[in-house]
Amino acid sequence: MSVNRVAQERRSSSGGQLSAYRPMGHRPAGQLSGIRPADSSWPPQPANDSDIIIVQGYKESLQSAAAAKREDNAIIEVIDAEGIADFPDLNLAEALQRVPGVAIDRDGGEARSITVRGLSPDFTRVRINGLEALATTGGKDQASGQGGANRGRGFDFQVFAAELFNRVTVRKSQAAEVEEGSLGATVDLETALPFDYPALAGAVSAEYGYNDLSRTNDPRLSGLISHTWADGRVGALLSVAYSSRRIREEGTNSGRWENPSVPTNSAGCFQSPGPCNMPGGTYSAVNSAWHARIPRYVRLDYDWTRLGVTGALQFRPSERGLITVSGLYADIGGTRHEDFLEAFMSRNIPQGMGAIDVLNPVINARNELVSATFNDIDIRSESRFDKLSTHFYQASVAFEQDIGDRVHLNGQIGQSRSVQDNPVQTFLSIDRYDVDGYTYDYSNPKRPNLTYPFDLSDPANWVFTGSSALGDSTTIRLRPNRTTNRISSGRLDARFEISPVLTLKAGVLAKRYEFDTSDRRRFVINGVTEGGVNLPPGVTIGDISHLVSGVGRGLSLPSGTPTSWLAPDIKKLTDLLGLDCNCINQFGDFR
Repeated sequence: MSVNRVAQERRSSSGGQLSAYRPMGHRPAGQLSGIRPADSSWPPQPANDSDIIIVQGYKESLQSAAAAKREDNAIIEVIDAEGIADFPDLNLAEALQRVPGVAIDRDGGEARSITVRGLSPDFTRVRINGLEALATTGGKDQASGQGGANRGRGFDFQVFAAELFNRVTVRKSQAAEVEEGSLGATVDLETALPFDYPALAGAVSAEYGYNDLSRTNDPRLSGLISHTWADGRVGALLSVAYSSRRIREEGTNSGRWENPSVPTNSAGCFQSPGPCNMPGGTYSAVNSAWHARIPRYVRLDYDWTRLGVTGALQFRPSERGLITVSGLYADIGGTRHEDFLEAFMSRNIPQGMGAIDVLNPVINARNELVSATFNDIDIRSESRFDKLSTHFYQASVAFEQDIGDRVHLNGQIGQSRSVQDNPVQTFLSIDRYDVDGYTYDYSNPKRPNLTYPFDLSDPANWVFTGSSALGDSTTIRLRPNRTTNRISSGRLDARFEISPVLTLKAGVLAKRYEFDTSDRRRFVINGVTEGGVNLPPGVTIGDISHLVSGVGRGLSLPSGTPTSWLAPDIKKLTDLLGLDCNCINQFGDFR
């Protein structure tokens, strides 16, 4: 078939994708990431006809993956380049979710980590081009319980664009030649190499998406170029992937459920100075039921940018030897802004749980307090702002050498480093104490109805205070943090084919793992941790707040659901109080 150009078009729910590939040599000598030939035997191509193209399919990709599974003695799953490219996956974890036994955890609108056969990410080890690596990011508090930062062994796949890799192997069983370190699985990620492609080859992909909630466009671009010289003995490759996303999440959150009668689970009990499950007490049934700790409406805005670059040089000094130098750089960064409108049923202080009156409680057959009206409850509007970034680097040198026909040597040395930085994590609140007539209704747990008996947008209904006379003082929480992981390793392996049916393998491995983390918090003053301060004279709530509006657009929320509320303005309060001064001033210690 003769045409002037070739293009393959795919459509996805997030927008569209266009990828194009044009052979630049006489015939394919390998496999291009995202594009696979239908057959490995190619008819001769006219050398002078630049308009000749080859129609390609994914049959060989499927055959290659099946062959890898069949030939390996371990239990493995393989996804080749075509399997990665055929779906609009935002990152590698979303590509891995199609592997049997693999499930993903989402954060910020995309997959962050994986679980294999029910084991958490801490039990899964990841290798990139044969070297163990660990990449970590920051996320929501609910994702890690550590201020959002990943300080464990779990690998955060959202750092990497799926386009950077042309094969993913999930090893579900152990093998002697694969070093120990995982109970769930060992995930091998392989980037492209120049000897995988024809003498000169390239690929370009462009994709766009539109988010109708945040009303933003999300571009995604990637490209690859590879070339070999000296009769295929020297090759170089460069690939780049870039994407940008603006995401908005809206919904409700219970802050988990607790039972006041369970001492290890509860922060206190409703209107009872004695045991929560006092027999015959007025609140015995209510305090023996499960209730939402912090029922709230949530809005989260993310602004992410991701960049990935891979490069490789390959040399073939002889027909029996191969040297590969490879490098990988990945960067993901951006901001996250969170707004919460919430009621507190988790404060174990006299002005907290012990002061709340519960009216018209409804307890279902599962002993859950699904609806009620509450008096003397504290309402809070919270805002949080984070600046986040992760930089990942890896470099390695590998060699392969055949000695005669029966002995094969291979070795590798390299290092990877991941730096997760959260230099700004600021959390502020405004409060209203002792509210009467607040209700929640979890009869429909997917769309609970939370109603507030006062004007949420009126500055006169809120306070910003350092006093705890009526309840917990307003919160000023500053928690910058940073985590660095570095892994250096080297290995040497040998394989001796004793006979056609018997092979002896041996190897040695050395590895060094370094971990460094820091987390800074405000100093405790007068027994109050991260407590608020009083506003300067003449400054009102209206001066240090903004209106959160348009919440729940298109979500068919229950009647009476608030769609706007007043929230603290983090920039205004930071400038007013000097929260970023790294000093002691008239408002407190902000070092």
